[in-house]
Amino acid sequence: MRRTRALRNLRLACAGAAGAVILLTSSALMSEAQAGAFGLRDQSAYGEGLAFAGMAAGGSLSSMFWNPATLSAVMGFQTETSATFVAPRASIDVLSPFTSNEGDVVANAALVSGYDAYRINDRVVLGLAITEPFGMRSKYDFGSELRNQGIAGTSSITTFNINPMLSVDLTDWLSVGAGFQAQYLDIRYTGVGASLGQLSVPGVPLPLSLGANASLDGDSWAYGYNVGVLLKPREGTEIGIGYRSGLKYSIDSKLTGSVTGSLLGQSLLTVPLDLDATAKLETPAKLSVGVRQAITDRWRVMGGVEWDQWSRFKQVSVQAKDKVAVSGVGEITVPEQDIVFGYDDGWFFSGGTEYDVSPKWTLRAGVAYELSPVGNSARQFRLPDVDRVSGSAGFTYKACERCLIDASYAYVAGVGDDHVQSSSGAVRGEVNADAHIVSLGFRYRFGGTPTGSHAN
Repeated sequence: MRRTRALRNLRLACAGAAGAVILLTSSALMSEAQAGAFGLRDQSAYGEGLAFAGMAAGGSLSSMFWNPATLSAVMGFQTETSATFVAPRASIDVLSPFTSNEGDVVANAALVSGYDAYRINDRVVLGLAITEPFGMRSKYDFGSELRNQGIAGTSSITTFNINPMLSVDLTDWLSVGAGFQAQYLDIRYTGVGASLGQLSVPGVPLPLSLGANASLDGDSWAYGYNVGVLLKPREGTEIGIGYRSGLKYSIDSKLTGSVTGSLLGQSLLTVPLDLDATAKLETPAKLSVGVRQAITDRWRVMGGVEWDQWSRFKQVSVQAKDKVAVSGVGEITVPEQDIVFGYDDGWFFSGGTEYDVSPKWTLRAGVAYELSPVGNSARQFRLPDVDRVSGSAGFTYKACERCLIDASYAYVAGVGDDHVQSSSGAVRGEVNADAHIVSLGFRYRFGGTPTGSHAN
């Protein structure tokens, strides 16, 4: 009987993971909810209501994204799914050398994440997270002056992360966790010529450059790990530290468009381009620290700090594998070129609180401030990211003995320096950005003893 129940619960947990895969696949092309550069922090409807304060110290099953050691709170089988809708706005006033107003360069987006966990004995818990840690898409219409001038085009990065993990309770106050990351990344970058600049080709006297229509497309997998520790120094206090490793990509890509040659401002040749290429980039590591403190049996406060190592993302290096036939010159090798980003490390600070109004209802709220990794010199029209402040609120409703429903709303506003420029610095403007975020989540416990609405 016990074996039959366990098998049924395992099938339900696997079904939850499969559902998350389907939802993530359907939403992958729309992901734009950003958390500094093209990072995505919106991995939890529960956490959204707290401005993600204290997520590395637990609170819901989705806390495993920040810290795998938080799995230690799991009893029996548990599953959680979150769906987030983001309505961002990023309009740009171009100030020089021409004056224009670019409307929204980003579109509405959807983001879905899924989590499953199973306690196999008194000390060990297995978990699985399926998320989208990174994503970005900006687009300038064909009538845009910035697009026509080859300054900005369509930029898109999509990821899909599969992260099995486990936690081990070493003592009643100390748990550790670790996991393996397999992450898929797809990149599309149009108008890449302006970012790469002139091509320095040995033996070719004519200055060459990629045309404004040049595009880079490709995808690849990369692998990494995540680790964490959870401390409970006294009753009601939880301190968590989690680390997600950075990932290195070598992306099989297509470089298409044209190569142009000009002398004294006069175009002398245009050669079609359709080459296999390799694009190399690194995504940042993340360190999260969270604290949860129970003030009373019904009231809890949280705080968190996150560090994202965006300084790893200095450039995307592009190396063509094939040669280009140029009339009158012969076949030439396109040298390795860099799309320079030059980001700094990013920081995120948050505080939040939640209160159990009744056994069925919990209310929460949070505030956060983020230092963008995109500094003044690195802020370009493709990704006009700025520092931001956010406020959020949400609730949990205990719909049945083993099921919880989470709902949250957040408003994010750009603050600080808002100047933006082209890669050459010749075109300048100002960016106005904000976002409205709505998130819904569902949590279900297949086994173990159900508790209040704030339980994992």
